[in-house]
Amino acid sequence: MSAVSAPVGLALSSAPDDQSPTDWYPDVQQTLVGDFAGGEAVTFAATGGVVPPFSQELTMLAPLVLTQPSSNAFSIPISRDGVTLTWRPGEAGTEVRAAAFGGDGTFTFMECAWDASAGTGLLPPEILKSLRNGQEMVVTGRRQVAQAAGRFTIEMSALIGAQAVDGSPRALVLTDPL
Repeated sequence: MSAVSAPVGLALSSAPDDQSPTDWYPDVQQTLVGDFAGGEAVTFAATGGVVPPFSQELTMLAPLVLTQPSSNAFSIPISRDGVTLTWRPGEAGTEVRAAAFGGDGTFTFMECAWDASAGTGLLPPEILKSLRNGQEMVVTGRRQVAQAAGRFTIEMSALIGAQAVDGSPRALVLTDPL
């Protein structure tokens, strides 16, 4: 299986996990750094074999511009009292997601998702109070498609990190103690 896009600068492939008795394919991901206007196409395909032939195109999202909360710093301080995020409305069928991972010796995971066309979403205090002080959260836009190929379901996602109006990347960080 492969994913290729000249405009995006992507060329990767995935092979079955030889240790798996069911021909499991491991997750494959690539992080790309660059200026994407949105609309760039990525083609996912298999020529045949363990995964039957298929081809599926995924279009990159337009940049996700976070307008509130705002800060000149990469990490935007937020409170456990809850925070409303606003962004320039995106395309219907795409999501805006806020997620936190990691922890102090234990694994913490939090995720909220909203339709990108809404332009706003609330991170409720009930969720934020379960995270440790200083926890960083990423805000991303996501488009996902799924393709059936024989007994496989191939899920393909494009994620783009939130940025400020000036184009610089942004993340959220909890700054108040419990």
